[in-house]
Amino acid sequence: MNQRFNGPVFGGVSDGDIHNHYNGMPCPGPSVCPHRLPPEGEPDAKEENEFFRDTGMRAGTHARRLLRELKGRHEYLKWRGSGSLSRMWKSNTLQYLDGDEKLRFNLSRLAEGYGWAIFLFGALMEILLVLLLTSRPKVQDLAMFGAAITFLFGGLASMWFGAETLISPERAGRYLKKHEEEIQGEKT
Repeated sequence: MNQRFNGPVFGGVSDGDIHNHYNGMPCPGPSVCPHRLPPEGEPDAKEENEFFRDTGMRAGTHARRLLRELKGRHEYLKWRGSGSLSRMWKSNTLQYLDGDEKLRFNLSRLAEGYGWAIFLFGALMEILLVLLLTSRPKVQDLAMFGAAITFLFGGLASMWFGAETLISPERAGRYLKKHEEEIQGEKT
């Protein structure tokens, strides 16, 4: 199979897999990939696997140290759940780039706005459900019942998805970044 590329290609490209990257960054290869599971024989493997079980995050040695320090400075932070470090880490709101001495915040008003749009779409579905049920108190046919169930669960799922995966990490990241800047300002 012949593959043609419009620009330089970094890292390995397997047969048909031209998307061999993570978050737009070229993959340096399987032996040094920061997102791989370390083999059990490596000295850092046990600590990394324990950190993953405790927090739900995969991170290198230096990133784990920075994450623990961040959690130590902010007692209200949780490892898991809504607005947690794990959510911010997985949504790339909180990042670590190799060689950095601190964690970076990658905040996006667009992502938060998109989350609010999804949330409002779900709320609109719930309002339409209420209007549907109040206009026809008896759900007599199967199509009406199917529409009611679809609106109920579709609306709730949209609201949850928007709030938990897009709005919550961004808002928590903004709050955390503000407090981190205040801490840095006090040190100088």
